[in-house]
Amino acid sequence: MNKISYFLLCVFVGLGMEYLLRIPVHLQIILLSAFFIFLWNFEENKLFLLNKQENKKLKYKMQDSLNDAHLKLKQLSILVDSIPYPIILLDQVGKIVLYNHLDRLESCDTYQEITYLYNNFYTSVYKFVKDAFILENHLEKFIIINDREYQAISVPILSHQKFSGCLIVFHDITQVKEGEKRQKRFLADVSHELKTPICAMKGMIEILNREDFDDEQTQKEFLYQMEIEVDRLNELVKDLLLLSKLSSDQARLNQQWFDPVEVLKSCKQSLKPLADKKSLPISIVAKNTDLMYADCMKIQQVVMNLLSNAIKYSDSGTIYLVYEKMNEFSVIRVIDHGYGLSKEQCERVFDRFYRVDDDRSRKHGGSGLGLAIVKSIVDAHDGEITIDSNIDEGSTFSIFIKSKM
Repeated sequence: MNKISYFLLCVFVGLGMEYLLRIPVHLQIILLSAFFIFLWNFEENKLFLLNKQENKKLKYKMQDSLNDAHLKLKQLSILVDSIPYPIILLDQVGKIVLYNHLDRLESCDTYQEITYLYNNFYTSVYKFVKDAFILENHLEKFIIINDREYQAISVPILSHQKFSGCLIVFHDITQVKEGEKRQKRFLADVSHELKTPICAMKGMIEILNREDFDDEQTQKEFLYQMEIEVDRLNELVKDLLLLSKLSSDQARLNQQWFDPVEVLKSCKQSLKPLADKKSLPISIVAKNTDLMYADCMKIQQVVMNLLSNAIKYSDSGTIYLVYEKMNEFSVIRVIDHGYGLSKEQCERVFDRFYRVDDDRSRKHGGSGLGLAIVKSIVDAHDGEITIDSNIDEGSTFSIFIKSKM
């Protein structure tokens, strides 16, 4: 528009020169041509400078956009990599454009460009990814990869009501399933443990309630046995409540500095009558006199439980209570020379309701929860308990509690 205006201006200037100055036509053409060329170049230079400024601004905006996109892509990549389970994102043509932890899903090294058809996924993963892309629907399936169970979920991605890819998540639920199995096994064990004394008492009560029953001696024996069964039930319920508390967030520790040797002496004094009945001496060995930082009452409960078991399952030999320091750990050991345990038994001895010898354990009145409680208390201290044992050679239980820094 400016150039047209300049052209019209030149025409009017030429007419003015013809009318007022009477300049020859050829001179007018030369002057007007020179004037028009000047105006044309001026406008071109002006447009060039404006375009240069606009291009510079556009370049800066594009650079900012690229930097922002690069930052967001980096943030997205960090976010995806931080997710603890595998994720796969497919675009509208089936190409995998975003993923993490792909090594958990592959049987060997993958292709350079991965698609829903061309990959090295395990068979179960390959089929699920293929179905998710082809069916274009929400899918959910449980699959097993390398002995681990995953919940595979596919979510279709829509753009303007059209399928444009899908997001597939493989959620590792192995621990959840293991927890469910343990819970079911625990409930079954509890039911069995409760059913045994209840059935025994029910049978005795039915006999006592017979109209023709008239045996005073048998009645006394039944009442005595029922009292034993009630005590066993009471101990079982108490242990269950304690174990439940230790397994939950309610397990608060009252940690403080205390003398562990005094705790060992207290435990020895409390269980000395039980040991004397079997002529089992108890010896305390203090290899260190440093104080220990833990919950004194719960550590005493642990030692009482281990010492009680050592007395119950020993017929000879000295029982040792040992305290020592090993690097950053305070260590308490309970050593006996009793029946001992096999390697297989050592692996399960801390399981709930596990008994090495069921008849012998019931004879001693055990609930099968003592060592499970011991393990829970040590775990609550972020400590560790180990067992070293052999059949007919005795057992050594060692408790490691990390010292306060």
